[in-house]
Amino acid sequence: MIQKIKNCPLCGSSDFDFFSSLKKNLYSEIISKITKLNENYLIKKIKNNKCKNCGLIFKNYWFDDKILEKIYEKFIKSHPRGQDFKSDLFSKKGLSSVFSKLLLADQNKDIENKNKYSRTIKSIISSIPNYNKLKSTNWITKHSRSFDSNLNLDLLKKNFEKIKSIIKRPEEFKRFSGFESKHLWKYLRKNIKIQSYAEVGCPQWGLFEIVKKNKIEQFFIQRKEKNFWGKKCKIDNVKNCILFKKEKTNFKIINYENLSILDTKLDLISSFQYIDHLREPLKFFENLNKISKNQAYIVDNYKSFDNTIYIQHFTGWGLKPFTWVAKKLKKKLKNNFSKIKYTENDLFLLS
Repeated sequence: MIQKIKNCPLCGSSDFDFFSSLKKNLYSEIISKITKLNENYLIKKIKNNKCKNCGLIFKNYWFDDKILEKIYEKFIKSHPRGQDFKSDLFSKKGLSSVFSKLLLADQNKDIENKNKYSRTIKSIISSIPNYNKLKSTNWITKHSRSFDSNLNLDLLKKNFEKIKSIIKRPEEFKRFSGFESKHLWKYLRKNIKIQSYAEVGCPQWGLFEIVKKNKIEQFFIQRKEKNFWGKKCKIDNVKNCILFKKEKTNFKIINYENLSILDTKLDLISSFQYIDHLREPLKFFENLNKISKNQAYIVDNYKSFDNTIYIQHFTGWGLKPFTWVAKKLKKKLKNNFSKIKYTENDLFLLS
């Protein structure tokens, strides 16, 4: 069920050091259920290592495909962040509803639902612009990330009405705004001439609707991945998420296994919060580079949260591994999109 990782998944080096331990989250709870291994045991056994050669961070142990498939086909069938993008949760009514459910779960000593609603409350509050500078909200992620279940319920009760009063629009590049950003699109167009565009990963939270307004040909690259959401991912548990977005934007669907059908190279392919799920990232980089002139990758900025890379992410990315990738692919690397750097994300552009 769990396999020891002896070599860096990016460069193949066997020279690495311990980087960080894990913290509990929804996925560690689920993997514990699937494997029937104690959650504390999993958290203690699985750690993050860092390659001395390319700088990639990766797990010392990883799961076989059957376990990964169960996560995304049985337990979390739809991408939570894709679902929350533009959802009604980020509203006064949404916050109040989750708060009531959290209090009820706490009263009933329902640990599983208490953890669930704690995570949701934290994700809503941490999407408020400048939440970490406001007295009523700056405590929310002081000692934890925005999507784990560590929550001071007394402080939440004390500050709830004030928090509810400042719920307006979510900050850019956060859970409820995704990556559909005019600033991001402007940055990409400033650096690249874009007449054709594609994305791979979650179709919901990217740039497709902005690209449509610019009347640019666009594609969604459909790729089978055991450690990510697939055909069972649905919007409101009804409509397939890919078809839902296709109806809105009219993108063309290309299968990753059949990329050779493209006659000419695409100007840009974007991949948002996807590569940290992949078992063989170098092959992925090489394949996208074959069919596109430029690639944009948004990843977790793990430095924003005490170097924590959670159990569902096989790898962690920063400047050093992307520098290695750029050299390998003979590309230029840009990492200067300042608007994203303080939002728990980072952007790397290969051109």
